[in-house]
Parts: sequence; structure tokens; C-alpha cells
Amino acid sequence: MATLILATIGRALGGRIGSAIGAVVGQSIDRKLFGPKGREGPRLDDLKIQTSSYGNPIPKVFGTMRLSGTVIWATDLKETSSRVSGGKGQPKSTVYSYSASFAVALSARRITGIGRIWADGNLLRGAAGDFKTQTGFRLHSGDEAQTVDPLIAAIEGAENAPAYRGLAYAVFEDFQLGDYGNRIPSLSFEVIADEDGTSIKEILQDVSPKDIYANAPTGLAGYAAHRGTVATAAGGLSEAIPIRLRDDGDMLHIEEAPGTALAIPDQALGASVDAQRAERIKIDQRSAGRIPARLTLIHADPARDFQIGNQHARRDVGGIGTAEIELPAAISAESARAIIERRMAANWANRRTAQISLPLSFAGLSPGQSLVLEGRPETWAIETLRIETMVVKLELVRLAQQSTLLLPATAGRFSRQADLVHGPTLLRVLDLPPIEQGVRTTPLVAVAAGGLSPGWRRAPLLFSTDNGASWLEAGETALPAVLGSLTSPLDLGPDDIIDQVRYFDVALVHSAMELAPVSDDALYAGENLAMVGEELLQFGRVEALGPNHYRLSRLLRGRRGSSAGSAPLGTPFTLISRETLLPIEIPAGTTQVRVLASGVGDPIGGTETNCATNGKALQPLSPVHLSAIHEANGSLSIRWTRRSRDGWRWLDSVDAPLAEERESYIVFVTPNVGPERLIETDVPMWSYTVMQRAADLAGGASSITVAVRQAGIFDNSVASNLNFSIQ
Repeated sequence: MATLILATIGRALGGRIGSAIGAVVGQSIDRKLFGPKGREGPRLDDLKIQTSSYGNPIPKVFGTMRLSGTVIWATDLKETSSRVSGGKGQPKSTVYSYSASFAVALSARRITGIGRIWADGNLLRGAAGDFKTQTGFRLHSGDEAQTVDPLIAAIEGAENAPAYRGLAYAVFEDFQLGDYGNRIPSLSFEVIADEDGTSIKEILQDVSPKDIYANAPTGLAGYAAHRGTVATAAGGLSEAIPIRLRDDGDMLHIEEAPGTALAIPDQALGASVDAQRAERIKIDQRSAGRIPARLTLIHADPARDFQIGNQHARRDVGGIGTAEIELPAAISAESARAIIERRMAANWANRRTAQISLPLSFAGLSPGQSLVLEGRPETWAIETLRIETMVVKLELVRLAQQSTLLLPATAGRFSRQADLVHGPTLLRVLDLPPIEQGVRTTPLVAVAAGGLSPGWRRAPLLFSTDNGASWLEAGETALPAVLGSLTSPLDLGPDDIIDQVRYFDVALVHSAMELAPVSDDALYAGENLAMVGEELLQFGRVEALGPNHYRLSRLLRGRRGSSAGSAPLGTPFTLISRETLLPIEIPAGTTQVRVLASGVGDPIGGTETNCATNGKALQPLSPVHLSAIHEANGSLSIRWTRRSRDGWRWLDSVDAPLAEERESYIVFVTPNVGPERLIETDVPMWSYTVMQRAADLAGGASSITVAVRQAGIFDNSVASNLNFSIQ
């Protein structure tokens, strides 16, 4: 197919698609008043499809061949715009995408199917029939009863849309062009007209009005005949394969192997009109210098995805120079080697020619017929036959002896693109605590996505915060995440030291996902962070148990302010990294987010999941190290240490940054008997006085539970609890 070129005039106004114009200052009202306006991504000015020419010859395909086809119908490009979030503190961007619909003619005779399709040399459709890029696809096999394609009919009108009967063609509907620079790529197709290959007889029978008798054992995996006559079809074959055609008036004979040759008795030679015997046989032999010493056969090789292969034959004695023969057929390397060796042998045998004269009784002979002459070992073929004054005069050419010896051959080194099924999307929507430096001002969820098979790449996403009443575009998923589930339970463990006792097992989704161990220094730097249920944890040791199956140990629990807890068998496992997470900003007060993926391998309607949210990204972290200290005056000081969502480490004993408007805590004091009390304080302590203890004891209480929450700008932290006896 001629390369289709689109004029891509217009560039991005700056930065990558979806990048931010500037930071957002203040709350939502401030953003509306003072925030920068959205930015537009790259856009095409010309949406017309340009083709080099129409009317290219369409071949007749036999067997299985790879060919480019010819565009016979197309629409202009279709432009689609979408608004996607630019991320933290950044405006939404308008992103433009393009698709095209077109039809490609493949064969001027009926086919049985299509195998793989390549776009710009890369797999577009795999052997399993899966597409690597989103597109609608229909194949019309080219029979004489085929109907009009519905898309062509809808656009052109039923009365103006041809059915292209007798022509096999493929229709692409809304082919997404983003993977190909917003242009239609150069396509090639694995066209299947006969899955078991084809024969020389089948090829010529299709274009011959006569019945054919064939003695032609060479089989072909596929062949593309670009003209519809016996002469042109045979010409494309005979240059490489030594075949001879003979028409006896009733039937067309194809002879590749000599077969049964007619014996010419010695007394028939030398016939003349005056009863005086002419020369019995005249032998001539051309110079070896007129024959190439090296022949190369160029062909399509199925072992190389039907790309070009070549095989060579040579003679070390005699001959000069080299020559190439192009065979428009698909054959194996072994068959190609056998063909070119036979062609070389035929060239050398055909050097010798002969002229003989026979009586008129031999007038029934025809060109192409095989002869043997009494007393001579060679087999000859009739080149020309003419009758002069009651004498049949023949010009003969010597035929090569047939060899059954198969010489070794190889298709050569070839790097085949992995044909991996894309498969459906596996989604994880995570309500994560902060995992990076910086303070968020808007709630968000993070989407981690992968595929159920290694061929998955990415998928466009929609999300809803009103239970599906409306949907918004979120852009494409991030890089494929490492996803799995627990195959053994995870027990409760400490969250302040490396746990060297507990472990858990996890099965990843497929073999392309892997886990690797890290050092303690890497652990402290934040590597091997994973979400297991509602807990963020890290693992340092990884032991492979089998395919996709690992045992994880040397654990750091309750990371980033999450709560360490137990996790049952089957709990989802998600490896966390910035590159594999797509953040989605959601309105304040959202309690549930639904996310829908519509990737290449997803079912009609997409793949959906949901997540309950409580704004963990905006929550302050729970205080830690709650303790009760007895004072000299008899009171009990309840003390704790503040943590910050803007700082994860102690730096030279300096307090972590506050990250909230002010330091404030809400303390819930709950005796086991009696009413709960609520105290607010702006220091990390509360004093349980002697009088309060006496009052609680008088009320029948024997213990107290103290729950401390840090107050934040948008929410309060999860409580940290301390229980102690007051008796």
C-alpha cells in the first residue's frame, strides 16, 4: 500500500500534552478566580487523507502471502478532544486524538481469512486475532454474493456504495492513530486463500480456460499473481522454476519433471523430402561464459514473517558473474535452495541444443514435449516445431537430470516481534496516604493498572464520583503496575522495627511481572513499597517459589501513616511506584470512585472497578509514641509525638514540618464506666489530674482509654490509642 501522508501542521504551544501551566494557589474558589486557563495539546490543521494513487494492480492471492494491499475508500480524519487533569496544582488540558476509517483491497479472488497484520513493520493484529491498537475491523472475503459494508453504505449512501463483489478487502473503522504519529501507517497483511499452500496447477488453472494436466511437484506456501493471463502467471513462475507449458489443443500440459518422454527411433532421424537422408542430429553448445556462476533466488519466507529471504547456488567451474531471480511466492528456505539449485542445473543443461528432422508422421508433436533419442542418454524438450516440405523439423534443448538430494538451508537470523495478546485491563483504585514530599490541597485517588497478559500496554480511563450518573475522562493509565494477590495470610506485626520473623506469599498476575530484593539502605530510602489491603508496607527479601510466585519477608509495616494489620488469603497486592500510578483529583466529600478502562483487550462496555474513599491524601498522620508519665503532683501526663504528611524522617532531632494551618489535637478520654470527655489542645500532651482520676474512680471506672487525633486543614487523623488502669 502506498504510504499515506498527513500534513501535521501545528505544534504544541509548549511542554508535553497534559502538562501544567502553573501551580494552583488556594482553595477551589481561588483556583476558579485566579488559576491559569487550560492548555491545548498538539492539533492537526489538515484532516484529509492523501494517497499517492488509485488504480494500483490488485493481485490474485493463492495460499498464504503477505502483501500491502491498496486503499480503495477512506474518510477524512476524525478529531476527538478530551479534557484531562494535569495533576497537582495544574489546570486541565485539552488533548486531541485522531482516528480514520478506510478500506484496503487485498485480493482479486476469494480468500478464506486474514492472519497477522503489520503497521509500520510492527504487529497490529496478532496470530490470535487480537489488535494491538484500538480499531473496528471487518473482512469481506471477495465472493460474488458479498454485500455492501455498513460503514461505507452509511457514509456514501446505500445507492452509491459498491459491494466490490469478487474483491477481497478489509475495512478499518475508527482506527486510532496516536501510536503512529497521527497518520495512517503503512499496512501489510497475512492473506490466507488456502491454508495448506498452493500448487503451480492451481495457480494456472485459475487463469486458464482449458483443463490442465500437471506434472509439477513443487509446492508453494503462497503466490501473488498480478495479471490474469496464463502467460503472465506462468512467466512469474518459470523464471525460477524450470516448468514447460504445452497446449495439445484440448488440454494445457504443465511439465516440471521430465515424466514419460517419447522415444524417437534412430531410423526416424535425418528425414528429408528427396529420400536422401539429411544430417541425423546437429548438436550445438553455448559458451559457459554466458551463464552466471552464481544465482540468487529472492522470495518471501514464512519463517521470516513472509519478509524477504534469499538462497544461492553456484558453480565453481565455468560461468561468470551473478544474477538474481525474484519469485513472487512464499516458500521455505529449504524449498528455495532446491529451486535455485535446479534452476542452476537447468541453465547448464540448456546450454546444449539440438536440431533434428523427422518424417511427417511425427507432426502431432508439440513444443514442450519431452523426447529421448535412441542411443543417446539425454532427455530433450521441444523448443520449436515447424513443417517444411513434408518434413518435421525440431529444435531441442537438453533437460537437466532431476535430483532428489535436499541440500541444507536456513532462513538466516531474524528478530521476530513478540506476539503477545493484549488482554483485558486489571484495575486497582487506591485511596493512598501521601507517598511523596509535599502537601496536597485536594483529595485524590491513584489508579494502578496492568493486564491479565504480558501484552497489555495502556488503556484510556473514565471515572465517576456520583455512582455512574456522569463520567469524566482521566487520560491514559500510567506504566504497567506489578499486581497480584496473597496466597498466604499476613499476620499482625510491629511497625517500628524491621520484622525479621513474619512473611507472606504473593502470586503475581503473569510472568512479565517480577519482584526483586533490596538492601536495608534501599528500604529506608523507600524502595519496594507495596499496598496490601489498606496497609502500606515494604519488603527487603524476595524468594522465588515458582512461576509468578514469591515469598516476601524482612518487612517494614504501617508505612506512610497507614495502620499495620492482618491480611487474609486473596488480599490484593500492588507494588507502588510513581511511574505506575495515575492520580485522579476528586471533589471534597467524595465517598466512592468508580473507574472504567476501555483498552484494546477490554470487553464491550469496558472493565470497571470502584474504591471507597475517605481522603487519606489530605489526612494528617496519627500521633505516635503515646505514653503515660507520673508527675510529682500525682497527675498523669499523656504525651505523644506529632508526625507530618510533609516529612517522613527525623532530621538531626529537628521536628518534622507541620504541614497544617496550626498544631492542634483532639483528645477523647473514655473511662470504661462513665461519659466520654473531649479535649482540644495545641501541644502534644494532656494532663490527667488527681481530681479527674478521683472523679472517675468514684463513678466506678477502673481504666481509661485516651484517643488522640491530630487536627488538619481538611480532616482529622486516625486516632492513636492508649489504655491504662487508674486503680
